[in-house]
Amino acid sequence: MRWQQDRLRDVAFTLSLQQTRRLTCNRRYIDANAMASLSSTLFAEFFGSDVRYVNTPEGAKEYHDHLTDRLHDDRRRVVPWLDSIRPLKG
Repeated sequence: MRWQQDRLRDVAFTLSLQQTRRLTCNRRYIDANAMASLSSTLFAEFFGSDVRYVNTPEGAKEYHDHLTDRLHDDRRRVVPWLDSIRPLKG
């Protein structure tokens, strides 16, 4: 039973990896100036003037999560799921 679960997980991962590679060509990337603008807007609008919080380990992690990690997670999980329901085109 355990080996069947492991095998199923491996097959699902392989299929997901193949799908992700295919979808990679559709990605858009942000340049340094746009990233700086996004960063300053995020800091001003979301964190306000609480510089002390952003300088803590928790605040820095939350800031980084908002700035980049959510995008990476969406590209890894959400986009392939959407593509499985309705194929995404470039």
